[in-house]
Amino acid sequence: MLKKIIKAQVLKIGGKKKLQPSFENLLQLALIGMHIGRGDSVSDETSGEKGVVEYIARKCKPEGTITIFDVGANIGDYTILLDNVLHDKARIFFDN
Repeated sequence: MLKKIIKAQVLKIGGKKKLQPSFENLLQLALIGMHIGRGDSVSDETSGEKGVVEYIARKCKPEGTITIFDVGANIGDYTILLDNVLHDKARIFFDN
């Protein structure tokens, strides 16, 4: 019931041009709350990439192996992060 009420209220204010700056600020706040940031560096906790890789590691079955294609990459920060977190759970392919 509460979900239905919230949806109805959001539909009333959605699409209003004058509220766009408020919605953009709300989006930024939501991204910060989810640890999704600038993406300047994978070692930067605000990028969210480390959290995603850790989530994948938790969901991967102990005996399973996953394949990751890091297209357009070289052996850099992200590849090192994948190796550090996933160890032998992943086969990592990259393109340099």
